[in-house]
Amino acid sequence: MKKFVAFFIAACIGSLGYTQSFRKGDVVVGLGGGLSIYRYQFTDVTNNIVNPRDTSGAWSFPIGVEYGITNWLSGNFTFNYNNYIEGDSATNENAKGIDFLIGVGLHVPWQLKKFDLCAKVEYGMSRFSYTFANANNNAEAKALGSALFITLNPRFYFSKSSRLGMGFWYRYSMYNYKNGATTDNLGNEAKFKLDGPGNSFGLNLFYNIHGER
Repeated sequence: MKKFVAFFIAACIGSLGYTQSFRKGDVVVGLGGGLSIYRYQFTDVTNNIVNPRDTSGAWSFPIGVEYGITNWLSGNFTFNYNNYIEGDSATNENAKGIDFLIGVGLHVPWQLKKFDLCAKVEYGMSRFSYTFANANNNAEAKALGSALFITLNPRFYFSKSSRLGMGFWYRYSMYNYKNGATTDNLGNEAKFKLDGPGNSFGLNLFYNIHGER
């Protein structure tokens, strides 16, 4: 991580004053999709039971908006939807997550009109919900917590005006759901915690609302 940060700082300092694909005042809207692998740990708070970490997969769909504060710094908002992959599609088991994050992005100001290398750090709120398979008492689990995203997103403009493009993204995430509860229609309730890191990767399309390059 230290080498990664040092690379961005050196690239920004060495390129000050150049024109590039991302500039102050730009508004970039992006829509993506990809695969996430999480390593969650479930803690039964009510019975004081800590379970070993388990691997979960999810299809992730991030939507983001960025505003160019300077030629190399942006303010970001990201909405992310996780649809967790269940082992048996024949059951009514369902797990999903919704994230709302704000943060900043660093854009290397190279003198390239068709390429933008961006790294983002974002933090915000997350909501997790789970419906148990074939539960006669409508049992479900819900939790609120925090989410941290660190994303690397190289982007390639392919339209003549350098407005429309496609990017590849990799994201490291950390979730921490401290306030979780399992409930049913019989009035039963159990408290739980859920936390763990994740790695995600995918593609995104984006549109730069700023004028032509």
